[in-house]
Amino acid sequence: MAGATVNKSQTEGKYIIFSVNDQNFGIAIDKTKEIIGVQEIKPIPNTASYILGVINLRGEVVPVVGVRRKFGMNEKEFDRDTCIIILDIKDKSIGLVVDSVSDLIKISEKELQSPAEISNASFIKAVANTKIGMITILDVEGIIGSDEIISLGI
Repeated sequence: MAGATVNKSQTEGKYIIFSVNDQNFGIAIDKTKEIIGVQEIKPIPNTASYILGVINLRGEVVPVVGVRRKFGMNEKEFDRDTCIIILDIKDKSIGLVVDSVSDLIKISEKELQSPAEISNASFIKAVANTKIGMITILDVEGIIGSDEIISLGI
């Protein structure tokens, strides 16, 4: 979408759907820059355990978060479906390693349920009951905090 002007109404209510550990999650498409295949991730010492390291994305150094680690799930080997979702969080690129990306769907406000009724995790924005099943909608800025982004110095 580089160089393209996107009207907010074109992206409002649209979510990238991905899975981790056979659970469906969604991220607002307007926070998503691109989806890439897994590439070499260089570890960074003394960072949070869920930060796998950094990648070089066309000359930009991008920190990469292991969603399985962040959510306290068992790790698994990367396979052909594993990918990295590149997000734009406060004008910084952050990568999320996920098991697979499956869909782009529109979710209406009436399909969203408040997370306060389900979980107190700061990175859960809502839960949606959709035609493809239950989807946990994530608050991308809650997945990795501003202080952690700044502490990476990237």
